[in-house]
Amino acid sequence: MSPEQVGLDFRERYRRHDVDNATIIAQLRVWNTFLDQQSGQPLSEDPEQRWLLGTALHITRWLQQELGDRTEWLKDRERAARKVGQRLAAMLCTLGEAMSFMADKAGELADLAETLVSEGFELTPSGLIALPDHPRQTDPESVEHRRAQLYAMLVQLVHERETVQAEAIARMRAELGASGTGIPSIISECQRFGIDLIAPFRQLAANMPSSPLLTAVQQFIADAELAQRLIEDPDSDIDFYHANL
Repeated sequence: MSPEQVGLDFRERYRRHDVDNATIIAQLRVWNTFLDQQSGQPLSEDPEQRWLLGTALHITRWLQQELGDRTEWLKDRERAARKVGQRLAAMLCTLGEAMSFMADKAGELADLAETLVSEGFELTPSGLIALPDHPRQTDPESVEHRRAQLYAMLVQLVHERETVQAEAIARMRAELGASGTGIPSIISECQRFGIDLIAPFRQLAANMPSSPLLTAVQQFIADAELAQRLIEDPDSDIDFYHANL
């Protein structure tokens, strides 16, 4: 092989992910030592010596380029990791705000439920009705007015709760890159970076009431589990990370 081909062969052998930088640096040191020994000496007329010198030059060139590429790769990876962290933090912030709002609304609904009972009303699948022994039963118009007022308050609270959940889920999906089908990009990136979302998401889900918000988090758990299985599958062609976030 020509010196250039030998240099390329060295690069291919040392550019694998299972070869660390220390191994490349050690190999580079060997060839640099050889070149240092040749420095200042007249160029040999021996074809084999000339071939070895050229080979050493190409090997050091390609190994240095591999180290340089790895430095850029690490910088790129760090940038990607920061973006992933920012997107994940935004998603968790959205979730936290939605859960706080839900807790507030749950308190308001509980208070309203107490008011309904104390005023002689009952909530049924068909709506809000006045009980037969309602204290104002002798004044049907007043009872109906109050019933309509309380029911409007109930509908408004339920609507606010559903709207906030729908908006939060849409934002969470956008922040996790779940705009299409398949595993959301930020979830797969987190798993590739070693940021395991499965256990934290499960803990979140365990403390959430049944709701569309809980269903969304459960789907994120399933996505993270699938991403992890793909990462651990030796036959999977999943990349180490994507920088184009």
